[in-house]
Amino acid sequence: MKKLGVVMFLVGSALACGGKTTTEPSPTVSLALSAASLTVERNGTGQISASFGPASAMADVTDQAEWTSSNPAVVTVKRGLVTAVGIGSSVVTALYEGRTQTSVVTARRRTMISGQITITQAQSLETLIVLRAFVDGRFMGGRSTSAARSSMTVVFSNSPAVDRHVVPGQVEIAIDAPEQMHAPNAYVSDTTSQVVVIDQDTGEQLAVIPLPAKQFTLDVTGTTSWVVTIPSFSS
Repeated sequence: MKKLGVVMFLVGSALACGGKTTTEPSPTVSLALSAASLTVERNGTGQISASFGPASAMADVTDQAEWTSSNPAVVTVKRGLVTAVGIGSSVVTALYEGRTQTSVVTARRRTMISGQITITQAQSLETLIVLRAFVDGRFMGGRSTSAARSSMTVVFSNSPAVDRHVVPGQVEIAIDAPEQMHAPNAYVSDTTSQVVVIDQDTGEQLAVIPLPAKQFTLDVTGTTSWVVTIPSFSS
């Protein structure tokens, strides 16, 4: 009987072990934002989205997350929508299910461009009738005369109908002379030629960028251009 009891115990133990179920570890969940950093023009907006869950099945929780801004005088946030109300930077934080993620938001000035370009014909022949200026292909202003001239200055228009808005980065400043008495002709640009970057909201002059003097030819179909870099102003 004693041996039989031992055998039964061992069999029972084996069956118990064989019937044991194992629990798979829970997948790791995390909170993620769509942007680690974001730049927005003053009075402009930008959207940051929040996702939560395991890497293989992240769900949008933008509306459910709790959003805060470290500098609400510069950047406000609601449901991930950031609004630049000032100039500077702020850390935007999203909180969901005890987890947090942050994004650095920079609020920069809205900038527009102004300027003037003067050219003089190298041979001193009076051939200029019309001179026009462009920024990245957008018309900035023109100058025309009833009689041909050997030099001419075009000043960028300040008309609300002219789109002078520019963003940081490289832009192309170009001129053409669609009507001339003779073509092509050689010209030189004056050392006073320049573009000016202006705060679109306050009218403050932020930067003056000279256009280097150079010699070039123009005809009724040709242009000449300069490439300048517009800085970013976030202070």
